Amino acid sequence: MTETPINRGDVAARLAVAVGRINRRARPGTGALSYGLVSALSTIVRLGPLRPGDLARHEVVTKPTMTRVLSDLDARGLIERVTDPLDGRASVITATPAGVAAVHEARHERAGIVSQLLADLDDGDLRAIAGALDALERVAQVEPLPAPSGRSAAPTGSVHSAPSAHAASDGAASGGAGGGTASGRAGGGALSDTVSGEALAAVPAATSRA
Repeated sequence: MTETPINRGDVAARLAVAVGRINRRARPGTGALSYGLVSALSTIVRLGPLRPGDLARHEVVTKPTMTRVLSDLDARGLIERVTDPLDGRASVITATPAGVAAVHEARHERAGIVSQLLADLDDGDLRAIAGALDALERVAQVEPLPAPSGRSAAPTGSVHSAPSAHAASDGAASGGAGGGTASGRAGGGALSDTVSGEALAAVPAATSRA
């Protein structure tokens, strides 16, 4: 029996909508770190020490945006700047113990929220999600394609297919258009419509508790 061909564009659009909604619902309360700050800090913890320019590339944001994010994290005592051992004229960013603790706390809180979202799913649905995690985590690590002249690069981990109008409107609702701020989404919306490694990391934790 011939299998029905998969519509990659439809898969990409539905995935963008679903991940965007999960990310918005899984954001912690107003007193906690914003999604953009947590994303940048998580990258520093995972890959640091990093130069600011390298961090901006990993987060798919402009250098001025990353400067604002780092200023916010620095003011909170979550990062520190040290001399680059390979180039004494430059500095690299590392997470302080408080920064590492903040990342773990944010991940735990997000995992708890996602666990609640999964609570009503049956075992079959949970197995389907668990079975897709390896592929989704690979997608989350994909480097952005080179941007056409005059346009910004696509978000890291995005599926490069044209989204549906519904997906586009959902992304706009999440603050995707325009510039991010240090207190908001670091990527000016790029991160919210990305298959976030942090968001996906919450799913297996939630699945194991379901």
